[in-house]
Amino acid sequence: MLRRYLHPRENSAAPPESWWQGMGKREMYTVANCLGAVGQCTVWSMPMTLEGEVAVLLFDPKAGKLYLFAQRQGRWAIAGAGYLSESNFEKVGKLLLGQLGTRPKRWLDLTVDGQRVPINYDTQP
Repeated sequence: MLRRYLHPRENSAAPPESWWQGMGKREMYTVANCLGAVGQCTVWSMPMTLEGEVAVLLFDPKAGKLYLFAQRQGRWAIAGAGYLSESNFEKVGKLLLGQLGTRPKRWLDLTVDGQRVPINYDTQP
């Protein structure tokens, strides 16, 4: 059902087959806005961790939301979200054409006894 409504982004890797089949209820609720019109939302996959872990990104231009899905405990789950306003036509256009990259975050998480302790910073300078 999702394949019918979501538009794969040009010149990008398609989401893995497991993503199309493996979302939970919360994730399906998140993409529900995209099921209103065929091709409203754009989807693609790309490496999004320093280790090269592939994530699936879904952009809903009407809501200005960019969702990041990652595999967690054997299923695809929302791992992050961003906002990109439709009023910023230049950035939206570049995103849809695949003219984007990644940048490591300046502020790091902590580790205690080898276990990561995530830090949620108010800003990312």
